Order: sequence, then C-alpha cells, then structure tokens
Amino acid sequence: YQRRVRELLSRKMGACCSDVSAVPDHILPDPIPDKGYKVTLKKLSSMVGDTYEIYLDGDKWLNIRRYKDGGKAEYKLENYVREEGKDEGQRLAFARGENFHGDMYSYKKPEQESSDSGDEGYSDSPDDAGEWTVHKAKWSVKNEVIVCDAAQNEIGRLKVKAKGKVIRTSTIREHQNAEGQCHKSWSKEYDSKVKKVKYTIELAGHEPVSFKLKGSISKREPLEWGCEAFVASAKDSSSSEVQTFDGHDPNSGFMMAFICTQVLCPGDIHEGCVPRGHDDLFPHLDDPN
Repeated sequence: YQRRVRELLSRKMGACCSDVSAVPDHILPDPIPDKGYKVTLKKLSSMVGDTYEIYLDGDKWLNIRRYKDGGKAEYKLENYVREEGKDEGQRLAFARGENFHGDMYSYKKPEQESSDSGDEGYSDSPDDAGEWTVHKAKWSVKNEVIVCDAAQNEIGRLKVKAKGKVIRTSTIREHQNAEGQCHKSWSKEYDSKVKKVKYTIELAGHEPVSFKLKGSISKREPLEWGCEAFVASAKDSSSSEVQTFDGHDPNSGFMMAFICTQVLCPGDIHEGCVPRGHDDLFPHLDDPN
C-alpha cells in the first residue's frame, strides 16, 4: 500500500515537476557489482531533457537526473527506493561538469572558399544583389565531467576533445526605402559542423583509455561509443542503447555511457559552438553600396 501511495505521489509530482520519474509498480533490485547489463536509456519526455529513465528487459529500473546551475550541471544515477514524500531515490553514482559554451572554443584563422566551385551567384568579392561568399574556420574544444561514486568521491574523469568547422555565408540583399531608393546590405548565416570527437577515461590506478566516436550526425549515421567497460549507440538524442560488461562497475558504466551519449555528445558540442557570437573571427565585410 505504501509503495502504491509513493507511486501516486511521484506521478503527481511528475506532472508539475517535469524532471521527476514516476515510481514503477515493481522496483527492481540495484545492479550487482561487477555484473554486465544491457539497458536502454530514454528521455522522460520529448519536451524535457532533465531526466533519463533506464530500462532493463523492458522494465523501468533506474534513472539519471540532470540538475543545472548556471553554466554547470550535476548528474545523479538513482533507484526508485524513495522516502515518504521525497521525489529522489537512493543515489548510486554521481557526476558533475560544465556545460559547453562559446568561450570554450578555439578558432583558427578563417579562409575564403574559392569561387571556382561553380555555384551560381558565388563570388570572391560580391557587388550585386544576390551574390554571396563563404568563409570557413576550424575550431576545437575540450571539456570533461568528473565521475563519482554514490558518496560523491571522485573515481575518475571522462574527457572529450572535438574538432570541426564553422561557416559564414554572406549574401548581398537589396531593399527599397519609402522614397524608392535602393539600398544594399549584408545578410549573414552561420553554421557549425562537428568533424572529429575523441574521448578519454581517466580512472585512479589505471592507464587512460581513449576511443573515438563512430558515425556522423550530418550523414544521419547512428553514433557509437565503445571501450572495455561499456558500449553505447544512439540514433537520436531521445534514447540510447547501452551495454556494460562483467568485471566493471555497472553504476559508473551507466553514468559514463550517459555522459558520452547525452552530455559530452556531438549534439551538445554543436550547440555550444556559437559562431554568431564570434563574428570578429571573420574578415570585415565592406559596405556593398
């Protein structure tokens, strides 16, 4: 009866507090140390990105919650054993880090794309309305998340290095004022592409382990991560498939797989790169009039 009451309370809280996952009808036992598992991580709601539920053989088992504080965030892996009136379960693992932001990115001197590409309207030095030019620059970024045990003692760090390019497309537009006079101005569009992503796991007492992201967002290929402790794959940002292996702590494995697929991931790397905020990186455009 008390479990049913907790479930109803949790469901009610979940309606108004979008990062709360409802207690399942049957609470599964916690992961067994050093045992491998195959699970699915699912975002609680398409409208919310703060909680991911973990399913084992189709049954809701655990959840990972994201707590944002300005540019930083904490992540908690929890079970569904909750005290009366509480919406948090028992913590099984913990992590903390900094969200990607524009100031993390380093840029190299941009280059102008050659006009011999054959595209209509492209020009190295646009003068007329409808003509456009492109500048590209390479970027790189580093970030890390600290992974801890249930008592928040650091057990290691998951680091990422990524490279890509940012593109500015500048087009001359023509406008007519109230007096019928024509005036030209620049219209600028920005895009960013992730080219390479490499991860490194550093655990106390162990040699660092590095692995590269496989797959591509731009090519709509499934993304894959893999090391000795876990493998993970994702077709979109709402869910991912994770497998941990015998001989490794499943709780830290779930947390690190979550960080790879949902935190230090290509989507967040791409969103953190804000080329519009670094327009001074590109050459100044002369007045087209």
